[in-house]
Amino acid sequence: MTNYILKAEKLVKSFKQGSNKITILNEADFSLRENEVVALIGPSGCGKTTFLQILGLLDVPDKGKIIINGKNYSNTIFDYTKTICRRHNIGFIYQSYNLLHDFTALENTMFPLRVQNISKKKAKEKALYLLKELGLENRIHHLPTQLSGGEQQRVAIARSIIHEPLIVLADEPTGNLDYENSVKVIDVLIKSVRRLKKSLIMVTHNIEIAKKSDRIMTIENGKLHQHRK
Repeated sequence: MTNYILKAEKLVKSFKQGSNKITILNEADFSLRENEVVALIGPSGCGKTTFLQILGLLDVPDKGKIIINGKNYSNTIFDYTKTICRRHNIGFIYQSYNLLHDFTALENTMFPLRVQNISKKKAKEKALYLLKELGLENRIHHLPTQLSGGEQQRVAIARSIIHEPLIVLADEPTGNLDYENSVKVIDVLIKSVRRLKKSLIMVTHNIEIAKKSDRIMTIENGKLHQHRK
């Protein structure tokens, strides 16, 4: 029996552009297995980021269901319920890193645990371990402006997985990096996710990076399709 930790069923999402209605998702279906890495590719404007935001409960579909760890969040009225789900079950990584500029690498990494009221001591211990795993043990007290792009993205990875979410959602995580650093960061990300036995969905334009995943999906005509490696 296959264990799915996330399922999207018959998702519909459209936007108005002037007098025109643009359909981004048209009864799209998607399932994510435990311990699976999925790459999502496709041209700009096809709906990759919108789809990722819906999966992460940051956007609401016009129709359809989002089921995470067996619970249907489609009809959830209270944003607080979704916030709790995101806080415990989802880690986000963005192209722009989104690090807190006045916080060190260590403090940025600790942040998700501190929000969960985990003690400062435990949060620090775990953050130090992760940053060392990611090769940043000599950069823990540096501010984001003192780190290279690749280093900032590795801090963002540490922050996204420190609370051991079921799912990590990465939206063009290497979009601001050159190819060599992109490969290094993706290798670190996938290795970290697999070590924790979690799942990853990453949006990328780079087919070589996408090939590092277990499965490649693309969005065409509002639906998700399997893409051959």
